[in-house]
Amino acid sequence: MFTLGVDHWSYQFKKDNTPKPETVNIQNQIIGGISLYKNEKFQFIKERYIFQLVRLYYFNNNYKKSIQFFKKHFLEIKLTDSMKWRTMGYAAAAYTNSNKIGTANYLYSQIYANSPILKNPAYFSFRPMEEEDWQKSLKLAKNNEEKIVLWYLFGKHFDVPRALKEIHTLNPNSKYLKLLLVFAIKSKNYSIFENRIWYKDYKNPKSEKISPLNDKHLLEIVISIVNQDRVKNKFGWKIAAAYLNYLSLNFKDGDQFLESAFKLKGNVEVFEKQYQLTSLLGKLLRMDSIDEKLEISILPEIKFLFSKNKNISEDSNLKFPREWVRRLLAVWYARKGELEKAEWIQSGIIEKHFRNSENIKKMVDFIEDNNHSPLIQVMLQNPIYSYNDYLLLLAVFYSLEENLDSSLQVFDKILISYKHDNPENSLSHPFYKNPFRVKIKDRYNSQYYKKGKVKYNHETFIKEMIRLKKDAEANPSNPSKKYFKLANAYYNMNYFAPFNFTTLDDDWYYSWNGPQNEVYFLLINSFALKYYLLARENSKNKEFKAKMTFMAAKCEQNTWYIMKVSKSRDGFWLKDAKDFQSGKYFQELRDIYSDTKYHSEIIKECSYYARYYAKKSEL
Repeated sequence: MFTLGVDHWSYQFKKDNTPKPETVNIQNQIIGGISLYKNEKFQFIKERYIFQLVRLYYFNNNYKKSIQFFKKHFLEIKLTDSMKWRTMGYAAAAYTNSNKIGTANYLYSQIYANSPILKNPAYFSFRPMEEEDWQKSLKLAKNNEEKIVLWYLFGKHFDVPRALKEIHTLNPNSKYLKLLLVFAIKSKNYSIFENRIWYKDYKNPKSEKISPLNDKHLLEIVISIVNQDRVKNKFGWKIAAAYLNYLSLNFKDGDQFLESAFKLKGNVEVFEKQYQLTSLLGKLLRMDSIDEKLEISILPEIKFLFSKNKNISEDSNLKFPREWVRRLLAVWYARKGELEKAEWIQSGIIEKHFRNSENIKKMVDFIEDNNHSPLIQVMLQNPIYSYNDYLLLLAVFYSLEENLDSSLQVFDKILISYKHDNPENSLSHPFYKNPFRVKIKDRYNSQYYKKGKVKYNHETFIKEMIRLKKDAEANPSNPSKKYFKLANAYYNMNYFAPFNFTTLDDDWYYSWNGPQNEVYFLLINSFALKYYLLARENSKNKEFKAKMTFMAAKCEQNTWYIMKVSKSRDGFWLKDAKDFQSGKYFQELRDIYSDTKYHSEIIKECSYYARYYAKKSEL
C-alpha cells in the first residue's frame, strides 16, 4: 500500500520509491516461503504465508507473479480480515505498477469499504486516470453497492455532481450519497469563506463577505435529487439546496427550499443545527450593514449559534461558522463607528486600536454599561477576551504611561486572574524574580530566575513603584538608589529584558508583535532611560555613574532596534542593514568613564562596546 498524502502517480515518486531488487535475498525468501506455505497445515499461519509471498514478489519488482499468486490464493484467506485486505493492498499496488489502473482502483475501493485501518491509504491510492480505466473498474463491480463505493471515491477525487447523480440512480438512500453531499458542501466552504473578511480591512466598502459559489452543475444535481423525491432524508437535501442557493446569492430559491425544509425539521438536534445555520447564512449574506432592526432579525440564530448548551458550544463543526459570523458582525459595527462592539465581538478587527489607555478605558466602560441590545448581550456572554483581561490590559498600560495611581486602582478592581482557569497565572501569584533588580548580562541563568525573599505580584509591584517615586521626590538628598530601582522596574517591563513579567500572556495586545507595538517599547525605554539618568545625576560615585550610563546605552540601543524594525520592509529586518548603532551613551562611556573598574567589565560583557572602544569610532 502507498503511504498517505503522496502523489503516487508522479515519475519522481516511482523513481524514489520503487524497491531495489535484492534478487538473491528476496528470491531465497520467496522459495522458502512457497515451501513453507505448501507444507503448512495451520490455517492461521498459512494465510500469513500468502500475504508475505504477495508482498515479497512486489518488493522484488516481480509484479506479474505478485498478481498471479494473489489471484490464485487470495480466496484461501478466510480467518482474518487484516491479512485479507493487506494482501489485497499489495496486489493493488502491483496492478498499479503494471499499468492496470482499472483493476487497481477496483481493489482499492474494496479495501476502502471493508478495512477501517487501511481506509485512508486506499482512498489516497485511488486514482483513475482515463475514462477507459474508470469503465474497467465499474465492470469489475459485482453489485450496485460496489459500484456505489467506486462512484463515491470517484466523486471525492474528481467529479462530485456526476457521482451524486450516479449513486442516486443506483440507491437514493445509500449512506455514500449523504456522505458525498456533506463532502461537497464542506469542500466549497473553504474556498467561499476563507479570507473574505479581513480583520483590518473594515473601512473598505468593497470587501466581500464571501466569494459566491460558481458551480451550477452541483446546484442543478442537488435540486434535481430534491425534486425527484426519492430520498428518505428530505429535510437534509432541502437544507442543502437552500444552503447552496444562498452561497450562489440566489436568495429567492434559497428561501423557498428553507421554508420547505422547516416544515420537515421536527425536533431532531442535528436538523436544528442545519436549519439555524442555513437560516443565519441566508440573512447575513443579503445584509450589508447592521442596525437595531437587523439585530432583532438574526437574534434567534445568533442565540442558537452561541448557545451554552454543551452539544452546541462544543460542536467542532460550528467553530468555523462562529468565526465567520464574528468577523462579519465586527466589520459592520466598526464601519458604524461602534468600535468597542466590534473589538469585543472580534478582537483585532481594528488595527492598533489599543495603542493608548483612552481606548482601553472606553472598552472597559462599554463592558460595564448595562444598556445593551439583546444581540450584544448574547455576545457579551461569549467573549474572546474577558472583562478582567481588558482590566489587566488597562492596568498594565497605565503603568507604562507612569500613571501608577490609576494602575493600582484598576488592579484593585480585578476580581479574578487573567487566566482564571489556571491558578499558577493568577494576579496574586508572585513574579519569578525581583522586578527592581537588573542583571546586566542579558543571558539565561537559572540562578537569576530564583525567587528572592521579597515576593512581588502585579499589585504589590505597582505599590512599591509608587512608594519609591514618592520617597525619591520627598527626600532629594539621596534619591539615586530609588531612581535606580524605578529604572530597573521599567527596564524589566521591556521586551529586551531577560524576563518580562508585566506583559499579558498569549501574545495579546501588549506583546512583541513587530513594529505595530513600537510605541509600547519606546514608552518603556523612555521611562527606564529617564530614571537611569536621574540615578546618575543624583550620585557622586563614578563607578555607579558608569553603570547607569551603560544601562542608558542599552535603552538607547533598544529604541534603535524598534525604530529599525518599524522602518524595515513588512516589519522584518533588512538583510543588508547593520545590527548595531552606537550612540550618545557609548561615547560618554568611552570619553568619561574609561578609567573606571566597571568599564573593564563592560568590555568583557558587551562585544559591541568592545569593538566600538577598540576602534575609537563609530561602528
